[in-house]
Amino acid sequence: MVRIPELTDLAVVKFTCRCSSNTVLRSDGPDGLLVNAIGSYSGKRWINLEDGALTTQFEVEATGSWTLTIGSVDQMATKALSGKASGKGDNVIVLGGEASAVKITHSRGSSNFVVHAYSLETGEGGLLVNEIGGYSGVRPLTAPALVQVTADGNWTIAPA
Repeated sequence: MVRIPELTDLAVVKFTCRCSSNTVLRSDGPDGLLVNAIGSYSGKRWINLEDGALTTQFEVEATGSWTLTIGSVDQMATKALSGKASGKGDNVIVLGGEASAVKITHSRGSSNFVVHAYSLETGEGGLLVNEIGGYSGVRPLTAPALVQVTADGNWTIAPA
């Protein structure tokens, strides 16, 4: 168990593990299971997105050395001020621009590909994509937005 000062605001967790078997990271807040991977892992996830959420500790199951870093969205999220982002694996992005729709792709991945997004102006949003393997499509998204990508492959997000 890793105990932390109470976090009642939205935060971003960066977890890196040089592991050889199952790697699990759980929050005691409503976010629950944040990482469940086989082998090495490096990625970002958000916690305490919901009002009234409270995270006080994390549970780590890992065989290998790992690092857990927690910070605000400003400190930890990847900035994509142009409204275009790309990467591999899990990430939390502040997506700039003025888009009302985005083209999202996922390639070279075989597991679950999930994208959640919330408008930074209205707070509205939710699940945009939940597919297995490759994906390409246009989804409504009001930018600027906070976006969380869960992926095992390469992904892109760009104004449509």
